[in-house]
Amino acid sequence: MKAKSITVGVSDIKAKTIKTVKIPASLTKGSNENIYWLSGNTDILDVTGGGAVIPKKAGETYVIAYTRTSGLHQAVKVTVTETVFQEGIFTYRITDPDKRTVTLCSIRPDKKTEDLRIPEKVTYQKKTYSMTSVIADPEDVSTALIPQKYWDNNIKKITFPKTVTGKVGHLGKLEHIKSVTFLGKKAPEEVRWYLDDGYLAFHAVIYVPKGSVGAYTSALYMSYLPDGTYAGEHYGCGMDYNILETGSDQMQRFVVDGILYRVTKKAGKANGKVMVKGADINLKKITIGKTVTYGSYTYDVTEIYKKAFERSKAETIVIDPSITKRKAEERYDAPVHYVVM
Repeated sequence: MKAKSITVGVSDIKAKTIKTVKIPASLTKGSNENIYWLSGNTDILDVTGGGAVIPKKAGETYVIAYTRTSGLHQAVKVTVTETVFQEGIFTYRITDPDKRTVTLCSIRPDKKTEDLRIPEKVTYQKKTYSMTSVIADPEDVSTALIPQKYWDNNIKKITFPKTVTGKVGHLGKLEHIKSVTFLGKKAPEEVRWYLDDGYLAFHAVIYVPKGSVGAYTSALYMSYLPDGTYAGEHYGCGMDYNILETGSDQMQRFVVDGILYRVTKKAGKANGKVMVKGADINLKKITIGKTVTYGSYTYDVTEIYKKAFERSKAETIVIDPSITKRKAEERYDAPVHYVVM
């Protein structure tokens, strides 16, 4: 007998990843039809033949209960949110229960923490998950991973595991940071570290696996304008990152006598080459020589960025006559992402 009506017990439900929810449904008494179920978006959830919702990732969609003979149907709105849990100083969101992946969404370091190693895996309810992203809120990239309450930290070094291939967001203020190490040869999808006023960009050396400097250069977002960034306020130029292969001691960028240089050709047995990118805006006199030495390496100064002294307060600028290229364009080893703030 055909059903005259189909009834579901709810019009909308909220579910969390890893937790199955059953939707009650019934047909007119005496009907011999069956109730079938359909997921509006199988990326967000699956639904069994018995009406059990199996959440997969955060989002909103509908589950449809329907009959085939009488053509009846009822929709239930389902909102899936990610399961959140804490382990020590870390807070995680389960982003994909099937693939067993999590996002690190908060860190609460104590003042003794100087070397912060982000875990590759974490166990929750007897299941082990891989950590693939490090971002507080994918919908609001300005939210800091380290809450403001913990900005008086003493973190000097951060290590990211090789499993981080998703998004890496704003970390927060790290006034003592010296280095950041990525263990993964595959660079993250994106790294948004420009929201700390470019402090990390200027002060930290970023170490990456051999052969991946270009990939990480392209993953890192930079502020196009110097305003509000550490490099802009002190050297009159835009943001830049110091990305090195792990084990290398030859910087991409360095400061000598208040002059900011960017390496355009690495030094070896022969001198390398550098571009003058900026200068301490408070220098009264700027002197650019034919060569410059940093650490154990010597470089020929071959060009000057066209905006290198745009914000300088210097009364005198002396440039060696051998440096004839004085309106150079900024360039990197790989394409970069700029953000206009």
